[in-house]
Amino acid sequence: MINEIEKENQRPEKKSSQHKIHTKCKCICIFSLIFAISFFSWADSMLDKNQPYDKLLGKPVTPHIKWAKPYYKGKIKALVIAPVLSQRETVELAQRLSLDYTPLMTHGYNEMYQNSKWLPHAVPVSKVDLIIREKLKKTYDVILIGKVSWEILPDYLRTWIKEQVYKGTG
Repeated sequence: MINEIEKENQRPEKKSSQHKIHTKCKCICIFSLIFAISFFSWADSMLDKNQPYDKLLGKPVTPHIKWAKPYYKGKIKALVIAPVLSQRETVELAQRLSLDYTPLMTHGYNEMYQNSKWLPHAVPVSKVDLIIREKLKKTYDVILIGKVSWEILPDYLRTWIKEQVYKGTG
């Protein structure tokens, strides 16, 4: 009889102990899931706000003559396709004439995208393509292509450029 009483007294403790472990596992899983979702949404938003792909500050201002600033016809809307390291020339041009520029950056003369194998913090190709496609929704007066091999541009971009030139874009 005493053994039966002891068994009954032990069962609730065993159940309680198993319940506590099960509850802890649930909490850890829920916490991990919330953390993962928060981290990835935070990382994605950081990429949107702080990614370096298409950012030009326009500074420093160098000594120059303002040839057409202000331009009598207003600002010229330009899409400037050039390597990242050549985009300073865009800023220099904008300091000399009324230019509303949109930079479209390539990694180099012969590379459209940064290789994430060598540059682990590179902006992902999919994100770069989204940024480019968004830029192509705008209307431009002129498309400047500097120091970039035509072959490295994605097919959709080359097709878009040809269409714009056909429509009269300079």
